[in-house]
Amino acid sequence: MGFTVDARRIAELPLIHGDPYKIMGLATGLAHSGSQRLDRPYEPTHIVGFAFDGTRSNRSDLLIDGAPSTATANANEVIATYVPPSDLVQEFKVQTASFSPETGHSAGVISVVTRSGTNELHGSLFEFVRNDKFDAANYFFNATGTKKPVLRYNQFGGAIGGPVYLPKVYDGRNRSFFF
Repeated sequence: MGFTVDARRIAELPLIHGDPYKIMGLATGLAHSGSQRLDRPYEPTHIVGFAFDGTRSNRSDLLIDGAPSTATANANEVIATYVPPSDLVQEFKVQTASFSPETGHSAGVISVVTRSGTNELHGSLFEFVRNDKFDAANYFFNATGTKKPVLRYNQFGGAIGGPVYLPKVYDGRNRSFFF
């Protein structure tokens, strides 16, 4: 059993802080068990804070292009060592049951596949904006006459990929790529 998130979903769904792991919770059988206060950009400690099909949380395995990307902290809880930007992720799959033997020791498996370059130069730019001018006032703030707190948050980023090409030294078209 599992849930695959492809590049189209990553590009079109709203992602808090541009974190592709934020939509993991859409998978059947997952329950977030971490602190909701750990909603910081690219915070690695809460990525695997999910319980898979009723198992203990923070016991899942995270693979990026097949290589483990986890470490332990805080009483042997499993944490992510790297949170890739959403523009770097081609797709990821959340497996909640029936793992292959090499990952059978985990309560769940998150497998990430990153993008690679092509023969054409491609790129993207983005800005993630949060601003109190765009937000509605909290119901309880309205009831008590409290003013909204000031919020200014702008996160910029981008990605670029293409062939490795060094004039008169190396032509990597159809062979070597960067992203």
